[in-house]
Amino acid sequence: MAPTSTTTCPKSSRRFVIVWLAAVVLAAGVAFPLCTLGTLNWFDKREYFWISQLYQRKAHALAKRDEPTLIIYGGSATTFGVDAELIEKTLKIPTINFASHGVLGLDYQIAQIKHSARPRDTVLFIPELEAYGDTETPSAGLREYAFSYDRSYLLSMAPAQALRLLFLSPFSDYSDSVTRWSIKLSTEGEGDMYEKRHGYSYIDLGPNGDLRSLAPSKGDVAPLPFPNHFSAHAKKSLVALSRWCGRHQIALSLTWPNRVEAPMEARQDQFRIHVRVANFCDEEHIPIIGTPEESVYPKELFIDSVYHLNELGRRIRTEKLIAHLREMCGKSARPNGPRTICLFGARTPLANQLDIFAASENVDYKYLSETPLNHPDCLTPDDLPALLRDGTRLVCLDDVTEALAAKADLHSVEIKRSEASFADWVRRYPQHVFALSLVGTEESPVKDTGNLPKYFAQFFAEKGFRIGLIGTGKFNDVHRIASNSEMTRWSKTRHSPLKGLMRFNFQVGLRSGPASIFTKAYPPIVVEGDGLADLTPGLAVTVIDPEREIVISRATFQDRPLLEWKLRQLVPSKSESAPAPPTLQK
Repeated sequence: MAPTSTTTCPKSSRRFVIVWLAAVVLAAGVAFPLCTLGTLNWFDKREYFWISQLYQRKAHALAKRDEPTLIIYGGSATTFGVDAELIEKTLKIPTINFASHGVLGLDYQIAQIKHSARPRDTVLFIPELEAYGDTETPSAGLREYAFSYDRSYLLSMAPAQALRLLFLSPFSDYSDSVTRWSIKLSTEGEGDMYEKRHGYSYIDLGPNGDLRSLAPSKGDVAPLPFPNHFSAHAKKSLVALSRWCGRHQIALSLTWPNRVEAPMEARQDQFRIHVRVANFCDEEHIPIIGTPEESVYPKELFIDSVYHLNELGRRIRTEKLIAHLREMCGKSARPNGPRTICLFGARTPLANQLDIFAASENVDYKYLSETPLNHPDCLTPDDLPALLRDGTRLVCLDDVTEALAAKADLHSVEIKRSEASFADWVRRYPQHVFALSLVGTEESPVKDTGNLPKYFAQFFAEKGFRIGLIGTGKFNDVHRIASNSEMTRWSKTRHSPLKGLMRFNFQVGLRSGPASIFTKAYPPIVVEGDGLADLTPGLAVTVIDPEREIVISRATFQDRPLLEWKLRQLVPSKSESAPAPPTLQK
């Protein structure tokens, strides 16, 4: 009989243990990052939810374009400071504002360009100044946003970066994330109907991705030092982007983000980073349009941040940008006719109006300030008489400007106005959903209800306090009408079904009743936590575009046509000549 080996069993045992341990390590190496991807989140940070909702709606707008498009990327300086709808209307080029928030950094914005731009598109990239100092290490904000709302971004990161995020998170992040998941998956995740999701509305976008409803100023805007660091990583990323665009037949240009001008004592240094970036772009043959001087404005044209222009600031900035885009896109120069200056003395959405002046008119927009601001786009009442003597036509749209102009002994004469009835709105918005509420009255002040579609007629035929959610066009099967002699209310959660409309991802709250039941915190119409009707008695109306998931317009109709805007010409009080009689626009 052959002798039995005494070493086979120990060797087999060691091999088994090694293979078993290797399998455990390998399984853990696969399972742990999957656990990280499935667990980590920062759903409680409203800022990130707001960003994700912005991108969702901007992607809807971009998906509807079937021809080469000018797409504008950047942070909140671009979100607040560029009007894509105005660019498209002026230059007749499809344009989308695809900007969001600077917290995501340079690399994330570049990833968005690569994900959404297509051959023959034109990309206008507007990084915020701090982004030029970004390194390869993801910021805390980017890490938290990516794990909460864009896990696919991890696939586009360098392997070392992605592995660092997947394996080196503190264990406290996991326990906190489990709590946040449980809230999101419960009914609590829907949130209070009247709880605003963010300081700014993600549903009040224009059809081109422009932020239309801006929160009131939260106080003085404190200027911040202008950054000066231009990192090697940022340079490498921009060069890679330029080459990628070249390979994909995408035209790339950069320009400067708008920002509050530096204090007088620091202005000699405010353009240092601009010079460094301009020199780099020249060396790398990356087109950069506009001048740094065109990007800085007084704090009076900002809201609550050095990057957040108000409505008038955005109009002024976009008009200057259009002048450069004309040349870049081969468009003809602006008209050379008599000059008109449209003055604004206060923040007002009227600065967003696109249908006031004819395309052939040569119009500039200026801020009228009581005190000198030493900026070419800001005037005082003392400047106005000289402009009139030079043949400039001065016009305004708001009462504050009219009162300021009176200090220069000027008065206003109405030359044009836009009015609309409720029936006009139903015709104007043929593929939409109307949210309606009677505020403070049981009897509708709107009397021009003839020839309205079926469910609108039903709404006006009802008695008592009424609410309604009624569609037009392909949404005309959408209807929800309720009435009561004392008060009536109705609401739907974000994803609950709605008759006639398979997809209506809005949280809606409607109330109708006497004026005493309403407050600013509990208004008549609420959509996605945003109050979209004031407390003025009458018929409160909000118009929703279900496909783009945005709110198009809102107003309160009374017993007369709705005055949408009134254009006034400023003339000397003792002038014998008067402008032409006012014209009415519907």
